[in-house]
Amino acid sequence: MWGSIFSDFMKVILVRHAKIDRGNGIVQAEDDHIIVDEDTMVKVDKAQVAVSDSDVVFCSDLNRAKETVKLLFPNRKDIVYSELLREYVRPSRFVGKDKKELVNFWEVEHKQDRYDPFWKPEDGESYFECASRAEKFYRKLLEVKETGVQKVVVVGHGTLFRHLVCALVGVDWKENPRIGIDLLRSFSWDNLESKNYEI
Repeated sequence: MWGSIFSDFMKVILVRHAKIDRGNGIVQAEDDHIIVDEDTMVKVDKAQVAVSDSDVVFCSDLNRAKETVKLLFPNRKDIVYSELLREYVRPSRFVGKDKKELVNFWEVEHKQDRYDPFWKPEDGESYFECASRAEKFYRKLLEVKETGVQKVVVVGHGTLFRHLVCALVGVDWKENPRIGIDLLRSFSWDNLESKNYEI
């Protein structure tokens, strides 16, 4: 296997999707689209350097991630799309409304609920469910590693990535969900920013 020849580790590069069209502060649908402007293309050029020579590319199946991966890999035909990489599911009733209403929902109405890993809003997703998806994808990465792959790129979303990083670095948030949730919320991840890990 390649792994026995080169390295015992597999490099995993996580790239958050490009900037999306916020519609003047209006909450967009879950499957929204990116903005391809000068700023986006400058970031794409920088990100392409980081993701070059990748053996496998995974991507969320939501539009903003798929549109981003096409900018990063315009000629690549073997991209693997996965529902496991979808973003945390937000309540659908806020779509088309001012983003301030969504902020108020999380920061005022349900500020304490968010520390319950099993609580979830209507038609939304709990902290535990999102983390479970990330752990399933982590196990998929381990399977890929066993084939001797050296470098994997994953294009997806900030919240899901935060959970995935916990798995990549061996942090068990279940021991103290409140600390884990605060830690995840403080972890910044800009559009088209890449972060490197090894497993």
